[in-house]
Formats: sequence, C-alpha cells, structure tokens
Amino acid sequence: MYTFNRKFGDGAHRGVSDFYDEMREELTRAISSKKGFDTGWYSDKHEGQSGRISSSDGKSFLCEASVSDDFDTGGNGEIDVMATRSVKKTISAIEKAIDEAVNLAADDQRSNSQVTMYTVGKKGSWSFTYLLANSHTAGDRPPGDYYHRWGWQEVDTEDDADVQARPREIPVAVARRLERLMLEGCELIEFRGWKAKLA
Repeated sequence: MYTFNRKFGDGAHRGVSDFYDEMREELTRAISSKKGFDTGWYSDKHEGQSGRISSSDGKSFLCEASVSDDFDTGGNGEIDVMATRSVKKTISAIEKAIDEAVNLAADDQRSNSQVTMYTVGKKGSWSFTYLLANSHTAGDRPPGDYYHRWGWQEVDTEDDADVQARPREIPVAVARRLERLMLEGCELIEFRGWKAKLA
C-alpha cells in the first residue's frame, strides 16, 4: 500500500478535480507505484466540495465526491475508473471521473433538499431571497445556520413565524403575485418589472 507523505485537508482550488500542485505530485507518485492508496477526504478552496480517491490494487480507482450547501443538505457521488498505460492519462481520467462524481453528488443533493430557494430582484439586481419548505417535515425554520425563517428573508420583523412579512421595497401586490407563482413551482417569474428565479 502506498502511503501519502501527508493528508490533504485543502487539496484543490476551484472544484475537487482542480488539484493543487502538491496534491497532483503526490497522486502521480501514488499511481506510478502501482500499489493501492487512499488520499483521504480533501476539500477545495472555493466550491464547498470534498473529494476522495482510493485504490485497493493500483489498477482501478474509486473517485468519490461530496457536496453541501447553506441548508446542510448533503449529496454524494462516486465513479470507478481504470488505470491507463500513461500516468498522465490516468490522472486526466481521474479528474474527469471526479467531475462526474460531483455532478452525481449535486443530483443527490437536489433530491435530498428540504428547501426551494428563489432570488428576487428588479432591473438585473437580485436583492431578495424567498425560501419554501419542500416537505411538511421540514420544521418551523430552514435547516442550517444562515436562514431563520421561511418566506421572505429581508424583512423588518422579529417574528420569524410571520410568513406574510415582506421586504418593504416590494409592493404588496407584487409580493403576493410572486409568492403565489413561487408556491406553484414556476422557475422564472416576471411581473411589473420584478423577477423571481430558482436559485
């Protein structure tokens, strides 16, 4: 079994297939050894993703990805890839497999989500957020640490249960129309110069 010189907490830059040079060099040595290895879980710096590459025999590689969001909704995906005759091509295949695993993880995350989020704005400025619970078991507030109420987020009330509260910048008739159409699940809504879209 090949042993990495160190475990990578932060092993990639923008997405878990965008390896830092040190991670790429270590992965190259591991693949060249033709032995089994395990990178352990590592993260990227910007996208909120985690990845892991492991092999029991140095010939096939399990590429795993995990994603999360502000609502603590996780998703996981994995893809197997075989070694090629070239270490460079094997690393390229692993990068592609990690990207595919991230896509599977994102699909898994969407199916697990308890929240539908809309961004709302006017004249190209998306200034407001509206949250809907996806199930009756979602609780009295959205999961995670960033949002504390369902409905409009930018309101002047301390009462988180007041789902009728709306941002004062949005006229009542506009807010109620947007709310109705968001509840119906419309992906993009336009009304009196205002827009709402699924985030």
